[in-house]
Amino acid sequence: MLTLVGRISPELGATVVDHPQPAAYVVGGRGRRVVVTTGAVHALTGPELAAVLAHERAHAAGRHDLLLDGARLLEKAFPRVLLFGTARSQLCRLVEMRADEVATSHHAPISLARAMVTIATAAATSSVPASPVLAGSVAATGGDAMERLNRLLTPPVPLRRASQVAIGAGVAALAFVPAAFLVAAQFLPMLSACPPLSLLPSLPS
Repeated sequence: MLTLVGRISPELGATVVDHPQPAAYVVGGRGRRVVVTTGAVHALTGPELAAVLAHERAHAAGRHDLLLDGARLLEKAFPRVLLFGTARSQLCRLVEMRADEVATSHHAPISLARAMVTIATAAATSSVPASPVLAGSVAATGGDAMERLNRLLTPPVPLRRASQVAIGAGVAALAFVPAAFLVAAQFLPMLSACPPLSLLPSLPS
């Protein structure tokens, strides 16, 4: 469908779709495509458009659509499990913040922040139907917009190297300890055996 309604712009490195409302998103699946509307091309300055496209390329490179699709499927399959709904909303936040971090490593944070405000304002005030964002896509205005703007305008203090190493070691230990017990149980069967009832403390009657 994108091949029919859009045109590839080599200078932008994206597919341009004719639509007056500013929008930018990445379409998932094989050969992920970054899509931008003509409204965004006209409404955003050069640095703002470059930052938005970098944000969408970060989504494509990180295959964030697969993470979000998996979370949505779990939420739909198990609607009564609140954990899956929470996981989906938190993943939406995290992938947007990660894409922001990647984009602002090469572009000014203020450019991305201004672009977000421009796109969101146009969507809120326009009488034109919304841009046809396809299913499975990740849009530039996703996640918690206010939280993202705050992070862009007031970036959090980076963790010290020692803290990063400690957190990484803790996460690795969480994954390693259960596996270590499983391996140890193969050589020490007593680890996998239930204690005899005589060793258990007696409960008061």
